[in-house]
Amino acid sequence: GFYPQTIRFDAKDRAWFTLGLSSKVAVFDRQARTFRYIDLPARGKLDQLLLWYTQWSLESGRGGEPPRYDLKSSGFPSPYGLDVCADGTVWVARLNADDIARIDPVTLAVEIIPTPFAAPRRLRCDAAGDLWITGFAGGLVARYMVAEKRFRSYALPIPGETPYGLDIDNARGLVWVTGSQSDSLLSLDVATGRWRVFPLSRRGSFTRDIGVADDGSVFSSSSTFPGWQIEDGQ
Repeated sequence: GFYPQTIRFDAKDRAWFTLGLSSKVAVFDRQARTFRYIDLPARGKLDQLLLWYTQWSLESGRGGEPPRYDLKSSGFPSPYGLDVCADGTVWVARLNADDIARIDPVTLAVEIIPTPFAAPRRLRCDAAGDLWITGFAGGLVARYMVAEKRFRSYALPIPGETPYGLDIDNARGLVWVTGSQSDSLLSLDVATGRWRVFPLSRRGSFTRDIGVADDGSVFSSSSTFPGWQIEDGQ
């Protein structure tokens, strides 16, 4: 598989990760030292053909990035963000496909759920087993209530913001989000729906991922060259 990204561990100490250019999710059993692979379904015949071509091209060393063939969907469907909930269910956000995938940890069966917003990137499970997802193109984060099978969106308070990553402080009921276009970090109070914005100390801070420690401290990393980091400098 190609383009491994976003490693998460389950209660059995297995490592789950996405293979973005192979349209697969993989799981590595650290005890048995074995891999298993789960294919995510193609959206149609063109997807299937391009997945085959990309796999062949990369294996033979003939190419790099796959072609951007679909202006409406903005390109190649690629599994991106991934998280494992407390019940073992694995969830994946598919970049350029505008959907999320649910993987049963026992049967490895896949269910695809369309998102009512564009460009889901990274996602996390909260203590209730619901999902929180960044909507990169829409300037929002969304909560997918698993039991009710419905989404609720929360627009970010900064116009033009492109949220890339998020993490959850379950103890304090906060969702922390990267302000990748505004030199800031943001927090959403889940109970009240209110946002707080925390400016970073350096201009040009393009943040991608974020993590919350047990004591509530928030950590992120930033690049000082956001024009290049944000979609190939376009």
